[in-house]
Amino acid sequence: MVLQAPYFLFGLFAIAIPVIIHLVQLRKPQRVLFTNVAFIRQVENITSNQRKLKHWLILLSRILFLIFMVLVFCQPFIPAADSAVSKSQKINAYLDNSGSMQNEAEAGGISLMDKAIDEMSKISENFPDQTGISLLDNAFKTGSWRNLNKKNVTNALHEISFSPAQRKADVIFSRLVGNSLQNNSITFWFSDFQRSTFDQTFFSKIDTVSEINLVKLTPAAVNNIFIDSVALEDELVRVNENNRLLVKVANRGTDQKSNISLKLFIGNLQAATTSVTVEANSSANAQLDFRLTQGGMQQARLEVEDQPVTFDNKYYFTLNPTEAIRILDISNAALTNTSRLFSNEPIFKYQQVSSGLVNSRNIAQADIVLLNEIDNLDAALLDNLNKYVKEGGNLMIIPNGEKKGISFSKLFSSLGLPVIVSNDTAIAQLALPDIKNPFFRNIFSSLDKRLQMPRAPKMLTWPRSDDDLLVFKNGSNFLSQFSSGKGKVYVFAAPLTSETNEFSRNALFVPVMYKMALSSHDSEQQLAYNFSQRIFSLPVKALDVRKNVFSLEKDSLKFIPEQQLRNGKMYFTVPAEMQEAGFYDLKHSDSTVAMLAFNYPKSESYLDTYSAEELRQLIPNKNVKIFEAGSNASFSDQFIRDTQGTSLWQYCLLLSLFFLLVEILLIRFL
Repeated sequence: MVLQAPYFLFGLFAIAIPVIIHLVQLRKPQRVLFTNVAFIRQVENITSNQRKLKHWLILLSRILFLIFMVLVFCQPFIPAADSAVSKSQKINAYLDNSGSMQNEAEAGGISLMDKAIDEMSKISENFPDQTGISLLDNAFKTGSWRNLNKKNVTNALHEISFSPAQRKADVIFSRLVGNSLQNNSITFWFSDFQRSTFDQTFFSKIDTVSEINLVKLTPAAVNNIFIDSVALEDELVRVNENNRLLVKVANRGTDQKSNISLKLFIGNLQAATTSVTVEANSSANAQLDFRLTQGGMQQARLEVEDQPVTFDNKYYFTLNPTEAIRILDISNAALTNTSRLFSNEPIFKYQQVSSGLVNSRNIAQADIVLLNEIDNLDAALLDNLNKYVKEGGNLMIIPNGEKKGISFSKLFSSLGLPVIVSNDTAIAQLALPDIKNPFFRNIFSSLDKRLQMPRAPKMLTWPRSDDDLLVFKNGSNFLSQFSSGKGKVYVFAAPLTSETNEFSRNALFVPVMYKMALSSHDSEQQLAYNFSQRIFSLPVKALDVRKNVFSLEKDSLKFIPEQQLRNGKMYFTVPAEMQEAGFYDLKHSDSTVAMLAFNYPKSESYLDTYSAEELRQLIPNKNVKIFEAGSNASFSDQFIRDTQGTSLWQYCLLLSLFFLLVEILLIRFL
């Protein structure tokens, strides 16, 4: 035991006072006046030995009272084996303020981040005044709190707020310690240590002689509800018509969540609502029907009700009503299967033109061109179609039965397609389509193997393609997709008007033809982006990208992403400083090119954490110490006890009061 203020031991001379009083005190007779013998009180017989014992016990209790009272002022303590804090000249502290730290701590009913702030505040009081403190959080603000001390670190701690940024352990450590990683520095790392985000291998490999303290903050539970993904049932969003949104809601907890409220907002108005029940550690699908009353890109968001982790309760996305898809059908027939097909759907703007009247303007304005069983291609039409595809157009080729594709040979050659006339014109049956192919997404949810597939001849053949959509049972191709330049070419192996081609009379005909037409209008802009997806691309055909740069803007925030033009697309790298979820305008020369929605990475929503014991096993580095701050453990108390010893003055105070009480009881009852 060591005394912090041993000079108070001089107070023990005060023990002489009660000793002297007890030695010189004489029992004097007491005179009692009374008028009647009835008032004479009964005198108890007390022996001399009893009286002496009482006096000695009172004296002893008074002496012990004074001794322990003096020790209170001497502040005794048991010294610790580790005195690193008193010798340290630099303290580095990292406080994890990511979204998962909103979770409630085991004790106190406060968040994990508030728990970390409280623990750091307590241990900072025990640092020497001259010790410098560097404080860092996920925000990585310029000029982070590096020149702090025990007097102002508490104010800096309470200025920390939640940050959506995710940082890797090596980046945090490098930013935190800088060049101060010396023998006389100590590092504190406060975090919940999520399994989905924390890289424990970094601390296993790090070579350091300074002390690193990992403080594991234990949550009360790991329950969390969040929106995993959002998709449209139909890729086309129509104005003033019913549209359906498919939502996947995830539950990363040990309890089932029933009747979770899910709300859809378009702009500032609630457009739909539903409820969903999600099993423990599982996900569930929900559907919301909505209608758009106006055109143009619109902001939308989904909200769920969940506590205490709220950073991922909103999912932002954009809705862009589809404009009419322009279809140019180059055909010399008065009435074709395709004319009846596309004229009945309002989303398609259908135009049929004979091969002799079509011009380059008609072709350039179309989203997809159907070269529908043309007898012959003149040089001008051939050149226009070749240019159209190379620049990103979509072409559907349906061969002519009589010429057997001979008139298209020059077109195939100019487009670089390995298509030739087939020598085998036998009629064969088509195989079942592969529903795993992305082309058939939203066409088949499941496929009945008893489906009767059509029979068709084979006028054209090709050894390879970019995507085989429909094939014969013998393995040869009936409908395939090719890439040529920036565009796509769809080729049928036989004419649709052939009597032996049953495809145009089969149930597959309408959805397959619609899908090819719709794919020509696929938006290259996603409904939403994720901050973990650091690179994305958008077409910028009509912009002069050499004079001005693109920027991403949200309210008063403005970010300049890294940008590179390749093949008519601009590739953007999201800046690391862009961290807040919501809607950002992609601007170029003060004009808005697109509106993009960004959401937080899903990994932060998985709240499962490493336990302190698991961290000790995963990080065998002897200079890395693992502490735990939970309902049964206080890191600050444990750390102070380990580094500064165990204080005993409070026990001395209790003993002093105890012997004072003993003295009172002895006088009163003995």
